[in-house]
Amino acid sequence: MTDHPSHPPAGDDAAAGPVPHPPVHPEHPGPEQPYSPDQQPVYEQPAPQQPGYPPQQHPYPGAPGSQTQQPGYPPQQHPYPGAPGSQTQQPGYPPPQHPYPGAPGSQASAGQHYGPVPEQPAAPRKPSAFAAFALVPLTVLKRIWSGDTGAALTYPGELGQKLGKAHGPWLTVGGTVVVLAMITGLFGTLVSDISMRVSSPFGVSAMTYVTSMVLVPFLAGASFVLRVFTIRWTLGVRQVADASLAEAGNLMAAAGSLYVAFWAVLVPLSLLPGPVGGFLVSLGSAAVGFVAILGAELIIYVGIARRVESPKGPLVPHVLLSLAHAAMVFLLVAIILSISFEAMFYSGFLPFFRF
Repeated sequence: MTDHPSHPPAGDDAAAGPVPHPPVHPEHPGPEQPYSPDQQPVYEQPAPQQPGYPPQQHPYPGAPGSQTQQPGYPPQQHPYPGAPGSQTQQPGYPPPQHPYPGAPGSQASAGQHYGPVPEQPAAPRKPSAFAAFALVPLTVLKRIWSGDTGAALTYPGELGQKLGKAHGPWLTVGGTVVVLAMITGLFGTLVSDISMRVSSPFGVSAMTYVTSMVLVPFLAGASFVLRVFTIRWTLGVRQVADASLAEAGNLMAAAGSLYVAFWAVLVPLSLLPGPVGGFLVSLGSAAVGFVAILGAELIIYVGIARRVESPKGPLVPHVLLSLAHAAMVFLLVAIILSISFEAMFYSGFLPFFRF
């Protein structure tokens, strides 16, 4: 019996097993091979992905299991955003849709709100420059009372620089002094007029109103401004660098806060009628005025001494120019009183002065 070519010869070669056959190409099978029951079909099994090794390479793009994006085809859809194997955004295609805002992989910006946006509270309005300057006396007095004299001296100047109006604080404080003096003169004259008309048919003349409502505020404002100039001259005598009228004025604004307190106390006192009221007005004005003048002069000197670096010190020019200020105020008062008495004499209000 003849052996089949696919079987090995008997004997020792039989123990070697079946003879291997060359692989058969699917497109070029070659000559037909005789059937052999020992021949088993050969299948290529993909090697399983081992952890810690790079992913398996595919023989060509688009092979089964490859995740390479093919040109001309939409990106692969996934059951939900962030699923395993989901692709990153491909150029030329719209971003993937997400089922709800904030889902994994969604591109909603942090802090994005949905639905009606709650109304934001309005920012508090900042006070105007005039309102801020009008509160300078109160702030300075609080700091002086708490013992922080240095902060009280520098507050008007710092506020003026912050609001861009260097002359604003001292002009506002000086104007406050003038207004309070005018109100005090008006209230005092009205109370005197009412008291005189109750006891006699005569009242206060129009000249008295003019004197109390015009000349007294003018005198208070002139004294304030003259003190600013004497402070500036004192700084100039000791050659203080960068000394300016605004600096001298804001130093006077800190000291003038005590004058504001003085006139603020006189306003209610001017409403007291009768001789007792007049006595209390005189006593109160003398006591409060002494404290205001003494405290203001001390504050002015401390402010000047903080700026003067000369070894001579500012005491001598400060005292001399303070005396000059007092002399100018006295001369101004004398001129105003002489004009007032002259006007009242020619109006017939003072007939006993006639000769």
